[in-house]
Amino acid sequence: MRIICKAALLGLFLSFPVKAELVEFFRECFSVTPTNLWGYDGHSPDLLSWDPSNSNIKVEWDASKSINTFSDPMEITASSYTAPLGREMSDYNTFRVRVTLTIDSNSVPNTTEFYQLASFGLYNLSETGPDRTLADNFSGNSNLVKDASDFVEFSYFINNASFGFNPNISATIGAHIEGLNFDYTTGSSFSDPDFYHDTDMGAGNYLPTGIPLYLELIYHGNTPDTRGRRALCSVYTNASRTELLLVNGVEMYYWTQPLANEKHFTVTEIGFWNWPAANFGGANGQGSGTWDDVIVELKPPGPISDIQFTEEHITLDFKVANLAETLVSWSSNLVDWVPLLTTTTNAGAGVTTVPRDVKISRTNSALPGDRCFFNVGY
Repeated sequence: MRIICKAALLGLFLSFPVKAELVEFFRECFSVTPTNLWGYDGHSPDLLSWDPSNSNIKVEWDASKSINTFSDPMEITASSYTAPLGREMSDYNTFRVRVTLTIDSNSVPNTTEFYQLASFGLYNLSETGPDRTLADNFSGNSNLVKDASDFVEFSYFINNASFGFNPNISATIGAHIEGLNFDYTTGSSFSDPDFYHDTDMGAGNYLPTGIPLYLELIYHGNTPDTRGRRALCSVYTNASRTELLLVNGVEMYYWTQPLANEKHFTVTEIGFWNWPAANFGGANGQGSGTWDDVIVELKPPGPISDIQFTEEHITLDFKVANLAETLVSWSSNLVDWVPLLTTTTNAGAGVTTVPRDVKISRTNSALPGDRCFFNVGY
């Protein structure tokens, strides 16, 4: 039996004394019609669509749909199935995306083409362009199609025995661009030994098909350690994501280099993509499969260093327990924080510092019902 869930901004409150690192704010398992959030754009007929009989997203990847390499500029139609996150996040934020991928058996050809399928991540649809594979950049055209930008993405490359490269997975950060040409940050190198990890699976080896693969994509924002401004993607064999997948003895995880400090991006949507690509003489890059069980989490970037969330939240009142003096703020989007004006049994109106073990009554008229987060530091 499938657990029925619905995409929502989840105003869930964790019990003290748990310190919140990543807070889930978006979930979709496609058990009910995803009409309110999700939408398709791209090639017709649809390459990605909701399958109500199996409660997942059915997808076809095809490098030829749709690209015309004989026009100037190229005609490129990327296809996507996306939903708004309900907030804007940037390179300063730390976030994680989890999805389940199943690749259909016998759907991926043996090809030398550097074709990326199973691409998913967070994007800014108002900023990105359709040329993710940079096909037009080397065409010699006098007019170019805008490259993709403002994204953090996972991709699976199926090129086999092609110029010494074989199937592999990668993560890519697409920085914001003012013009047309790409600004991508990809894998680490031998000079970065703590993060360098080659996911080349070896000739004739691919991600397994016909079984669920549990994918994870993390971007570390401005954290005070060496993970800062890097993306990490991983493929696991179990839903709890504790066992990394091994292909031909190679663990399936990949770190990018850090995004340069002078670069930036914003993301506003989650999406699954088919990126069309130019063909250089090999078999057409393609495949098919399904997407399911989407979770997006965010590390709250509030102004208080020790962040806690309270569980007891009844109408306009909630209780802060097991803390000494506390400072409280609230947010509807985990980005913008507003001081919480309170009254308590021991203090007057309009204060933000309250004793522990007292009931706090919210007096902010703008609080959005029961869908908000509380930021409590001490």
